[in-house]
Amino acid sequence: MQVRFDSGPREAECVVLVHGAGMAGWMWKCQMEALSGWRLIVLDLPDHGLARAEPFTSIAEVADGIAAWVAQSLGRAHLIGHSLGARVVLEILSRRPEVARSAVISSALVRPSRLVAWMSNHTLNRMSLWMLRNAAIAKMQALQFGFPDAEMTAAWLADIADTRTENLERPMAAFAAALSIPPGLKRVDCPVLVTAGTSEPAAMASSVDDIVAAVPAARAARLRGAPHTYPWSRAKEYNHLLASFLRGELAVP
Repeated sequence: MQVRFDSGPREAECVVLVHGAGMAGWMWKCQMEALSGWRLIVLDLPDHGLARAEPFTSIAEVADGIAAWVAQSLGRAHLIGHSLGARVVLEILSRRPEVARSAVISSALVRPSRLVAWMSNHTLNRMSLWMLRNAAIAKMQALQFGFPDAEMTAAWLADIADTRTENLERPMAAFAAALSIPPGLKRVDCPVLVTAGTSEPAAMASSVDDIVAAVPAARAARLRGAPHTYPWSRAKEYNHLLASFLRGELAVP
């Protein structure tokens, strides 16, 4: 794990953002621009971005590492994660709930998924990376992700150029091994927001329900019509949710 960005007032409450698989801390660009008033700390997970040389071992070990760093460096923090990062944040809540002031769990899959199994296939990963070495194909894939500006597109293209098969396989294997609700969530006493897009697979909608049922203080917010990429493709709506939640002003059923 590496700190990619640390910005905002040093005396403000800290918000730690944890990215999804195949991305890096740069994916939070839209949130960094919108969430003024907080100290924002953006991490790169093992096998990603600045931490690509570090192997992603397991969800539990990565969560323990981040929780220990938060406890030592910050004391407590608001935790926000997307996809793989959301599953890591959920694990932190399970194992070290005392380090969280609050948490946003965005699109954390906790049910078996054919897509995750497919993404864990060694042959397919090697073929995908081989194809993405072609600049035209890589740019087409970047368009599919719907990045809102050239800077984010360039960041993804640069990262994928440096990615090796093992950088894809280790995080996905760890993710596939953790598609369940972790124990210990009944101890969580901080506010928790669980988000997902309604255009995500059905397993994601069920995962939201599972997490809300497992965490006493959790509430759900669904972004209507949003795909998995909503932190940047629906940034305005998502940022409004985050800011309202962090200020304690979010009204959801």
